[in-house]
Amino acid sequence: RTVPGQFLDAWRLHAARGHSPITNPVARGAACEVLLVVSIAAFLGPIPALAFLIQAASAVFLLEYINYLRHYGLQRDVGSRQTAAHSWQSENRWSRWTLLELTRHPAHHLEAGKPFWKLQPYENAPELPSGYYGCFWVALIPPLWRRLIHPRMPSTNTLVGHKETV
Repeated sequence: RTVPGQFLDAWRLHAARGHSPITNPVARGAACEVLLVVSIAAFLGPIPALAFLIQAASAVFLLEYINYLRHYGLQRDVGSRQTAAHSWQSENRWSRWTLLELTRHPAHHLEAGKPFWKLQPYENAPELPSGYYGCFWVALIPPLWRRLIHPRMPSTNTLVGHKETV
């Protein structure tokens, strides 16, 4: 649901900027991806093309799954600015070191232009109960994940009002 929605949102955004279906960057990107898969199939055969599609689907799944972990249950008012409280961080050393500070996700939103090695944790950001590797496996079992993560959710998350999941 999220990936088709992102493509549709990007398509609409560029269409609103006056891009025709031919000049829309989303269409050009999709055409390049199709051309790549067709080229792999033509030059290397159908099995390498299938392997490429499987690895691409796996990469998209992992990206979206990690996004789920980084934003699980955190909400903000529609139209409000992103703050450190809108994404989870983890100071687990193993995750930080092996994932190149990916665990400092609030900094990614608030200081997008800063190199990853300069990202710092935020005091007021919600903290995951373990590193990404530990959370990755626990979140595959929703009742266990909820039992682990819900007590850590910020109390401001229960405010009444129109919210959107971050």
